[in-house]
Amino acid sequence: MLSMCTSITASDFESGGIHYNILSQQEATVEVTSNPDTNIKYSGDITIPELVTNNNTTYTVTAIKNKAFSSCSDLKSVIIPESVVQIGKDAFRRCPALTYVNIPMGITSIESSTFHNCTSLTEIILPEKLTTIEFGAFYNCI
Repeated sequence: MLSMCTSITASDFESGGIHYNILSQQEATVEVTSNPDTNIKYSGDITIPELVTNNNTTYTVTAIKNKAFSSCSDLKSVIIPESVVQIGKDAFRRCPALTYVNIPMGITSIESSTFHNCTSLTEIILPEKLTTIEFGAFYNCI
């Protein structure tokens, strides 16, 4: 079951309860973003698809925007597809119920405050190609 998360910006479209911004129409790529309705938050267990279709165009999900899941207090787990190569700053900040996240193999850097105050995060799978974990990325995690 999905609900949405706080955001400052609008999304280009929604599919399967997840909001997306188009990054490139030519390359057919999108990023996961939060709901433009700041009163609705993502919650529960979320699986982000590798491909999503909107207006007869199939897009590849390649990124998670800055603050996309920030302050989603009831978010429990997130499965991120291997197509994602970038996870934005503060993407999961202040998600106290988040216990599990898999980081795709293409991720080489985890930005600052990405998992800041995810106090229940007990399992995270990190890729072998990870070279950088910025300051405070896992601040106040178990």
